[in-house]
Amino acid sequence: MEDPFRILGLPRQFDLTPAEVTTAHLRAVSRLHPDRATDEVQRIQMVQEAAAVGAAKQRVAHDLTRAEELLKLLGARSFLSAPLAPAYLMETMEWRDAIEDACSHGDGAGRAELTVRIRQRRAEELATLAGAFRIAMPLAEGGLSQHPSSQSAMPATPDIHGAPSVMSSDLRTALQDAAAALVRLRYLDRMLDRLTGDP
Repeated sequence: MEDPFRILGLPRQFDLTPAEVTTAHLRAVSRLHPDRATDEVQRIQMVQEAAAVGAAKQRVAHDLTRAEELLKLLGARSFLSAPLAPAYLMETMEWRDAIEDACSHGDGAGRAELTVRIRQRRAEELATLAGAFRIAMPLAEGGLSQHPSSQSAMPATPDIHGAPSVMSSDLRTALQDAAAALVRLRYLDRMLDRLTGDP
């Protein structure tokens, strides 16, 4: 998929409100209505572009998929494969055991308490994710990834504009922090799905 931010005319940033995404989506689809086409070829093209706009909205509207898109655009998608910290893995295992126990015994109060705790942790992780992107995006946009000092240079990766560059250690650290928070959020969402009865 093409850059969903570009398709919607939105800035490449994590901090986007639902209203901003909806407004950008409506603005983009309004100019692509098939009734505005002058011929069949243009109508088909507008339908295809409208589908791309809809797909872009789906990727940008949700916090986690928006984060995935930013990591991909910054050449940092591989950071999602990094192992989780042992302390977080232990905490996750404890929560999973508590969730299974509460669910298998029909413990509504236990499920409610776990839901509150995990939602609180999710809010903290979302703040961590947003903070990491607030650090990373100016570094990527400002060209610091193109001119790092020799001692902090990291392997080459595309910059935000798709040009080959070398990633500064500050940018790399911020993107690793963002990726780690995103992975933790995925775990938390799966636990919340289990608590609320979603498959």
